[in-house]
Parts: sequence; structure tokens; C-alpha cells
Amino acid sequence: DNQAEVGIDLGIKHFVVTSDGQFFENIKVTEKYANQLRVEKRSLARKKKFSNNFYKQVKVIKKLYLKIQRVREDYLHKVSRELANNYQYIFAEDLDVIKMMQDKNYSKAISDVSWSKFINYLEYKTNLIKVDAKYSSQECNNCGHITKENRPNQETFKCVKCSHEGNADENVSKIIKKRGQSLDRVNVEH
Repeated sequence: DNQAEVGIDLGIKHFVVTSDGQFFENIKVTEKYANQLRVEKRSLARKKKFSNNFYKQVKVIKKLYLKIQRVREDYLHKVSRELANNYQYIFAEDLDVIKMMQDKNYSKAISDVSWSKFINYLEYKTNLIKVDAKYSSQECNNCGHITKENRPNQETFKCVKCSHEGNADENVSKIIKKRGQSLDRVNVEH
């Protein structure tokens, strides 16, 4: 019986970073097909509206969108399955994805990684426990010191108090795991 526990940090550069130091890349599906989409949409714009060729081109575009969706979902299933096979408990940030999507700089990238769908997949494949994410990116997993100075940039974490340093996303996943483990899990054990 698998008793293993892991904390995960969902991100844009790396899709998932685990507290065990495993990195799952962001495959950027929409970006991969962006040129093809642009070409097909330009072709549609040149067609006479509502002609047979117009409808044929609409079908081509729909097929391409469906392919993008399937590639993305396939990846989400593979990553969630791998995590579910290796860990009995997975702690994840309780993210307000809808609120995060309102940030125009990140909305495209966030919708492309499909965090909400990924969390849903994890929920029915394993024991997923959502943890408050407040200040998790500023907290040192070594000494617990919280300050925004601990994170000089997106990549790096360097504690100003104890000098602990490492990957910022991995640090967050370790904080998430600690927070998850400290929760009263009497109500989790069925």
C-alpha cells in the first residue's frame, strides 16, 4: 500500500514541480500549433463567406482545435497518472484560477496549461488535499522565514535569514507539502 506523500507546485515555466525535485515540463500545446492555426485562419478569411470552401475550411480549423485539446488532455492524464501511481497523498495549492486568468499577462499561458482540469484529474485518481497557498512563494522551507526578498526572481529562492537557496518552484512545493502534512487529516482518512 502506497503511503507516499508529495507537494506539488503548478507553474507556467514548469507545468508541475514536486517536493521530491521532479520537474514536468510545460508542453505549450497552443504555442506549438500557433503557426498552423494562423495559416488556416488566414485561409478562412480569404474564402467567400458561407460558400462550400468556407465551410470546409471551418471544419479544418475545428479539427485543429480538437487536436490541440486532445494533445493537452493526453499530457494532463499522463502526468496525473504518474503522480497518482507514485503517491497516495498529493498536496496542491488551492489556486483561484479564475481570478488568476484576469491577469492579461498570464491568462493565455494559464489557460494553455489547464490547471483546473489537471486538479480535477488528480482528485479522482488519488487523494488530493488542497492547501492554502498564501505566501508560499516567499516562505523558506528550511527555516520558515517569510519575506518577498527571499525570491529575487521567478527561478531562484535565496533565504535572507538562513541563506538556504534553490529552485523557487521546488521550494514552494516543499512548503505546500509541509502545510498539507500539518493539516488535521482525521477527516481525510476514510
